[in-house]
Amino acid sequence: ATMHDVSPIRVPRNAFSRWKWTRRYRATARASRIILTVSEFSAREIRYLLGVPASRIRVVSLAAEDLPDGGSDDDRRRLARLGVPSRYVLSVGGADPRKRLDVLGAAMGEAARRVSGLSWVHAGPAVGAEAIAGAAACRMVGEVHDADLGALYRGALALAYPSVYEGFGLPLLEAMQAGTPVIAAHAAALPEVGRDAVIWTHPGDVLSLAHAIEAVATNPVFRGRLSERGRGQAARFSWERAARQTLEAFDAAMPRSGKSTPPAPRPAAA
Repeated sequence: ATMHDVSPIRVPRNAFSRWKWTRRYRATARASRIILTVSEFSAREIRYLLGVPASRIRVVSLAAEDLPDGGSDDDRRRLARLGVPSRYVLSVGGADPRKRLDVLGAAMGEAARRVSGLSWVHAGPAVGAEAIAGAAACRMVGEVHDADLGALYRGALALAYPSVYEGFGLPLLEAMQAGTPVIAAHAAALPEVGRDAVIWTHPGDVLSLAHAIEAVATNPVFRGRLSERGRGQAARFSWERAARQTLEAFDAAMPRSGKSTPPAPRPAAA
């Protein structure tokens, strides 16, 4: 079985949701010989919250897709169609409370007072984000196709990712692969993904996030260094390695006898 993370247990919507998902996760853990997960952080969470021994957990990191790149002219057309301003900080993903879009909105307001022409663009489901984005003057482009997402990454001054709980943090990897500087909260699995290629901020801290945004937006040399580091860090992850590790986990989960075990007979229909 694969458990990307245990966020429905750790950061549930309500008490009933935690109870429901805890039952499901524990049932899956009991029925599984091997559990795959995407980070060392998630592996620790699975051990702590579900009591699964380390010997039954395999960490298989994700990788970023190669987002389509039609060139600078194509990017400009796509961004113009989306109504994206020329100098913007990008955020990507859902609007769950753990994503802390409220913190980003406050930080963008602070940074925009210091940096002329700075805007915020958010790509992702609108549900739950409308009030935050409206209060913070955010351009919401909704869910986008890969080609548009690639253009958004490449055109951004930075990706801001203040989430305080992630099993992995794929947008960090996507942005780094595109050469986009990344600013993120130092929380959960994100440091595993970004390492020293990311500007880390204190989780939930508006001012540290605002200062980081200002630093990236006003210093092109600094942006260039972050872009280079990010590409190097993204290159550490590959789907080929993920596939190989997944097959190795499948092998470890198979019976050792060398003989296939026939399925249990089904009861006759009444």
